Amino acid sequence: MKTIAPALRRLILNFRAGQNFIGDIEILRGDLLDVVELRSGDEFKGTLKTPGYELTTFYGNITLPVDKVIGIINVGQFRPRQLIVTTDGQIFGGHLKRDTLELQMSSGQVTQIPLSQIARVGYRKRPDEPQEWTFDKPLVLMRSGERVAVQMPKTPFEVVTRYGKLVLSPEQLAAVVFQSEDNHVHEIQLIDGSHFAGLLTADAFEMQLDTGGPVQVVKFPASAIARIQLTNKVREPDDSTPTIHLSNEDELNGSLVGKLKLDTAFDTIDVNAPELKSLTHAAEGGANDVQASLWDGTSLSGQLEDQDVSCQLVGGVTLKVPVVLVQEYQQPQPQPSASMVERIKKVVETDLTSEDWHVRDRARAQLMSMGPAVAAVLKQVRDQQSPEAQKTIDIILAELEKQRKSNKTGGTGGAAMPQPEGIIDNFIER
Repeated sequence: MKTIAPALRRLILNFRAGQNFIGDIEILRGDLLDVVELRSGDEFKGTLKTPGYELTTFYGNITLPVDKVIGIINVGQFRPRQLIVTTDGQIFGGHLKRDTLELQMSSGQVTQIPLSQIARVGYRKRPDEPQEWTFDKPLVLMRSGERVAVQMPKTPFEVVTRYGKLVLSPEQLAAVVFQSEDNHVHEIQLIDGSHFAGLLTADAFEMQLDTGGPVQVVKFPASAIARIQLTNKVREPDDSTPTIHLSNEDELNGSLVGKLKLDTAFDTIDVNAPELKSLTHAAEGGANDVQASLWDGTSLSGQLEDQDVSCQLVGGVTLKVPVVLVQEYQQPQPQPSASMVERIKKVVETDLTSEDWHVRDRARAQLMSMGPAVAAVLKQVRDQQSPEAQKTIDIILAELEKQRKSNKTGGTGGAAMPQPEGIIDNFIER
């Protein structure tokens, strides 16, 4: 597997084998009756009369309502540990407080089966069960195999990164991978598709369970967590998304902001970051030597005076990025300069609305000649124009979009890291 590219390896490892298995152990289910399978291989069928399950785990005591439980698996030889599976795919591991399970057999006889003799327990299929497990709610995946649904956290996450200490709200986070193949620290994944290495500062995370029963709060030790997944709905970057590819394999989806000072061979040039079309490291030179391309095609080479550049991510996070880490920055829709913005507005307000069709055609040609960078300004002023002018602006915007796509090359933003299609079911050591 080491010879396979990391992105492809993730797709292979995250292949979902089906919800009838936990690792390589099949979840036992009954059709008309509940089933209890003993370690000896015997099976007892009937109706389980256990009213509920109280489980002692290393992150707290948990009570599970019986109508949410579909199966129990006993793992371990000397001190068996119980894995309880719920209707929505949650897996709780620990020790049941009861020593026996009560089963009423089809003959009517009630028997107490010792828990130590049980291999698997399966409830009969219920009509209200979901067809498949969607995992569309916040989840905590433990290194020991548990998969626990929780309520969306209310407190922010503090994480130390190469870009400084960040305070991220749960709404900005997609997932935190504590057990990453590519990094020795945690991997932070944001809802805007950005991902970067970091280290969460908390030693434990207090969360409320989502079991459908009474309110239960537990505390997960950070050392025991493999992954916290808050949402599986991650915004996929498209060909209009600005991106920064970094030498440490981090990827940020966002725009550079602020002012940059570029020392060239003959002068110091002030560059407005939103006007940048691209920024790359110079082929030869020092850590801060860069090549910059502006919205109008101007190309500059030199050394940035500041050691960091400011980046505003699509998801709202602002951070400082060390210049030495920046491999390539691509902005498919750079902003025109302030003077050009005024010129565009003037052309729209005076010439594009002229009664003389010659003037209107000339204005349209002028706007088209400025290239895709004028699209944002045209969208901004469109609603204040007459219906005829709005129609013309829409035609220009459509043509500019075609122009932008035709001018696009292979290096305009790169591909986003594929998100896992499922959850690694590497749960149980038999």
